[in-house]
Amino acid sequence: PVSAVINNAHHVKGTPMIKIKGYTRAERVEQDQKRGKKSRQEKKPGSWEWLLKFTEEALESKLPYQAAIAWFMFTTGARISQCCEMTPEDNLNLREGKAIIPAAKGHDEREVDLMPEVVVMLANLTPRNGLVFGYASRSSVYGPWTGICERAKIDRIMPHAAGRHGFGTELLTR
Repeated sequence: PVSAVINNAHHVKGTPMIKIKGYTRAERVEQDQKRGKKSRQEKKPGSWEWLLKFTEEALESKLPYQAAIAWFMFTTGARISQCCEMTPEDNLNLREGKAIIPAAKGHDEREVDLMPEVVVMLANLTPRNGLVFGYASRSSVYGPWTGICERAKIDRIMPHAAGRHGFGTELLTR
């Protein structure tokens, strides 16, 4: 994080460039032992099985926005912050089964084809606060998401890992 702040200050404000050397593997292991936890923890990605159980509980709990955002991220690779920015007018064309995912992290916005199941879910949502999924920020998604995982008795896989990591794993590995 410190390195990212320094590099950003250099690029944005023109502050002097400072080179920060990362830890070697041995140094990282030593730091992990001092802290008592691993710095690079394994992330469990979402899967179709996990998504179906999550969806069942979300719909049973009358949380269709949670089900829809989970499906959208898992099937498009969208980030949670991108989902929270989407408006029906600017980002959805359900008649053609397409969505425009907003730009993020140096990548331009992109158009994606939606699975029919996602089109149906989105068509059945009433936009809240002028937003497709109705969440003003990604942090407002986490509480209900965690509750759904607990009630469904499934692994607590948070949105990024369930969506982007699940999408990548399904696309590349499975």
